[in-house]
Amino acid sequence: MNGMTYLQATLLGALQGLTEFLPISSSGHLVLLQHIFGLHEPALIFDLFVHIATLAAVLAMYRQDVYNLFAAWLSPRQGMPGNDSERASARRLGLLLVLANVPTAVIGLLFESTFEHFFSTPWIVGIALLITGALLWLLRPSLGHQGGTSEVGMAHAILLGCIQGLAITPGISRSGSTIAIALLCGVSRESAARFSFLMAIPAILGAALLKSEGAFPSFR
Repeated sequence: MNGMTYLQATLLGALQGLTEFLPISSSGHLVLLQHIFGLHEPALIFDLFVHIATLAAVLAMYRQDVYNLFAAWLSPRQGMPGNDSERASARRLGLLLVLANVPTAVIGLLFESTFEHFFSTPWIVGIALLITGALLWLLRPSLGHQGGTSEVGMAHAILLGCIQGLAITPGISRSGSTIAIALLCGVSRESAARFSFLMAIPAILGAALLKSEGAFPSFR
């Protein structure tokens, strides 16, 4: 694996699993541990499988929501249990998730080379981790209560998509920043967390596809 030992791969995978669902930036911690191991350019195949494992974990956690989204769109009347209101709500959520990932994709593609530079620059990662810590500290009053009562709307989706795009920076927590901003906007805690992780599914899938081009050049 391009100089990576099995022990290093195991430790990196364990770190990814422990930090992925915490607001502390799993990517930032992975970059720092890779630097400690002397892996300045980790194997693309490893990065690809890290993305696949993360995607599988999110899909497993929100499998019912994902099923409802597909059922509401593919079989609007028969596929999804529940009444018309629930089906309409699932379709609306699907549209908002697509809308949120538009700015994420634009930011990711426009600044791809910049983000790649960040991943190979530990001091930038350190600063980003400090920013994440400061953000969570400053927003702790919002994180400590249940948030507002509103659901995610179009404006929220666009804003959170932009935040998710900026959080490609290693050290900036994607889940921490998007959930915190959603709570500040009056979104309920449950809706904020649910939307944040569902929003990550297309983003992680897109990142995995981009990684696969480098890991398997013949598939381009």
